[in-house]
Amino acid sequence: TLARDLVHFKERGYEAQYVQPVDMFPMTAHVEAVSLLVKE
Repeated sequence: TLARDLVHFKERGYEAQYVQPVDMFPMTAHVEAVSLLVKE
C-alpha cells in the first residue's frame, strides 16, 4: 500500500509533498495514487 511504502521512503530521507488519487478503474472501489517525493 502507499502508506506502507511511504514509511520506507521517509526512513531513507524522502518526504511526500503531494499525493493525488487517480480513478483508473471506474465502477470499482480500487483507486491508484500518484505521489511526489522530495529528498529532505
